[in-house]
Amino acid sequence: MLKLKTQSGFTLIELMIVMVILLVGIMTAIRIFPIGLSVNKSAEKTTLSSALANEVQDGYLSDPDSIMDNVVAVTPVPLQEASGMVTEFEENTNVSPYDLGPGVIYPGFANTYLSDPYFAADVNKIHRVIGERVPIPPTPTDYFLKCGPFVDTKWDGMTRSLFIYGNPMYRNHQLVYDSNGNVTVPNVNGRMYAIDYGESNTPPSIAFYPSIKYNQFFLITYVTIGADGLRHRIVDQIVYVPVVPALPPPSPPNTIPPAVWQPLATVGAIVPYSETVSRMYVDHGNLSFDSDNPYEYELVSPSYQSSSDPMLAANVGEILLNPAGYHYGEGSPNGSQYLEAHIDYDVFDWHILHEDRFMPSSEPYTITLGLTNIKKIGDMQSDQTKYNGLFFDVGTSPDILVYDMNTGSQVIPQSVDYLNGTISFTPVEGVADATHTLRIYYQAHGSWAIQILKASNVYSGSGGVPPAMGEFFVRGNRIYFPICDMGKTVRIGKLYYLEPNPGNLANPYHRNSTNEAYQISSIVDPVVGFPYVDITTVHPDTLGLDMNVNGTGYSPFPVQNVQGVSFDVRVIHNNGSMVNQTAAGNITSVRWNKYDLDTILSRTNP
Repeated sequence: MLKLKTQSGFTLIELMIVMVILLVGIMTAIRIFPIGLSVNKSAEKTTLSSALANEVQDGYLSDPDSIMDNVVAVTPVPLQEASGMVTEFEENTNVSPYDLGPGVIYPGFANTYLSDPYFAADVNKIHRVIGERVPIPPTPTDYFLKCGPFVDTKWDGMTRSLFIYGNPMYRNHQLVYDSNGNVTVPNVNGRMYAIDYGESNTPPSIAFYPSIKYNQFFLITYVTIGADGLRHRIVDQIVYVPVVPALPPPSPPNTIPPAVWQPLATVGAIVPYSETVSRMYVDHGNLSFDSDNPYEYELVSPSYQSSSDPMLAANVGEILLNPAGYHYGEGSPNGSQYLEAHIDYDVFDWHILHEDRFMPSSEPYTITLGLTNIKKIGDMQSDQTKYNGLFFDVGTSPDILVYDMNTGSQVIPQSVDYLNGTISFTPVEGVADATHTLRIYYQAHGSWAIQILKASNVYSGSGGVPPAMGEFFVRGNRIYFPICDMGKTVRIGKLYYLEPNPGNLANPYHRNSTNEAYQISSIVDPVVGFPYVDITTVHPDTLGLDMNVNGTGYSPFPVQNVQGVSFDVRVIHNNGSMVNQTAAGNITSVRWNKYDLDTILSRTNP
């Protein structure tokens, strides 16, 4: 009998079941795979952020005396001086370091770069560097601002947003009129000024030692009581003292006449003893330095002037200081010390990154940057605008700038690989600059930015009034600081406080401590409205601050010698923007990724 040959296989239903199982598995893998990619991408960017922040921090760790006094938000304020209209700057204490939101246009500055919200957005809200220190070299040596480029704007035709000045001067508190109503002769010298805070029924007045050789400029910072009744700190106000002729015969040749009082224009009433006055350096242009005047500098690097905004210019900040200031002795309230240059300036844009790299000693003369995907002129950005270069103007603004920090000269790359972040130089350039340090300025897609956040170098008590920049006040067991100091760390040199006495509750123990570090809260007290330090975090049993030290009835301020010691390098970037079209124009919303490298860092020479 013939047997049929059978074949085994899958039924249609079985095949369909297998296909469904495979499809479910594939879909699950597809859903998981992007998450894994996203996690890896996020980890990569965190690693890049850490590397960039550590590189910046290492530069300050190796040179702690160059640390600035503060980095703050400021608002320009027009002010009528005897010499004409000038501009001073009010520190804005209401800008939180956690605010990375969109910018706000400053009222009254429609014709300046402040009319562009970009310059007051995200990290650019806090942009004024105060007190970057530079020792005077014995020979002319190029110095590059640590946070450049800076805004090279002349607000009133005279006040440039670059303020270079010496050490603080001695103060002589003196009245303009004596008890008989006669004008006094100011008691001043080259390192001491005289000031009347308005006690003589006159406006505040100031006097300086005159010069028969050159005009002099002085920089004053002070706290004022504004029209709102609150305290405000004014920075970088210039006082002009013109050159005077020597006294005629029979006085000996070159006899300097006595100093004279001049009105000191202020915004509101100046708080006595709150001012700091220093002599300014003067930009001498391309002239030779004067060996008799150490207060001179030259801005070497060119400015990139906006073709559309006459008030907008940028400069990397390459400076030469007059070597006559080397080991030039200055007496100051801090004692006799050598002249140093202190520099205040506005950072043009924290999104302009710079890296210092050595030129290779041999071929290939190629440098790899810390980031890839470098912005190139014409690239489309995340906010759907075209990139016009570092300084916004097509045709005049480069997308890469390279300077040889050894010679101060600009170096032109042979080629740039924007995607991979590499810069190549010709053999001729490589040999000429071999082993030299090159500073490279660029921007990267993702709107990467590196910002410095610094607590005020020194804080003083405001006497219970809401504090200005660099001030605090106390209530109960808390010490309150301005909103701009949220999250920063301070060191309290001397703290007096009370602890319970179990044997006599009416007579608590009087305690004190020295050199303790506290972090200012990242939130505000809902009742008082300011961030704070709570001493119970270190002294949990305290009853509060001691206003009657040792029970003697003597009441020194219970919080003394407060110094800001936190130094934060912040790196931000985004993964794109959402642009909403409205009748008022495009509105861009950005979600920033933030990396903070915070450390305790202060000068060895305060």
